[in-house]
Amino acid sequence: MAEARAYRPSCGSEGADFMARWCGLCAHDDDGRCHIALDTMIYQVTDAEYPAEWRTNSASGPHCTAFEAADPLEQPFDPAAAIGLLL
Repeated sequence: MAEARAYRPSCGSEGADFMARWCGLCAHDDDGRCHIALDTMIYQVTDAEYPAEWRTNSASGPHCTAFEAADPLEQPFDPAAAIGLLL
């Protein structure tokens, strides 16, 4: 399995897509005020304070390890799981 590394969106639209997919479905999101998301905008990936929860790897792409579904029936799309079903 590919090693996970810190994730930072490369542009605003990529960040908005990530936040809609993960933060928008998360129980930790308090009307757009998640400290993890806010800290990713304040710190650089190389800073010790940059959130370790935003990770990426080649199989599943970017994800948040702190994610807890606000609604158990609504989960973010996982490309690796979808590909696994096809194999």
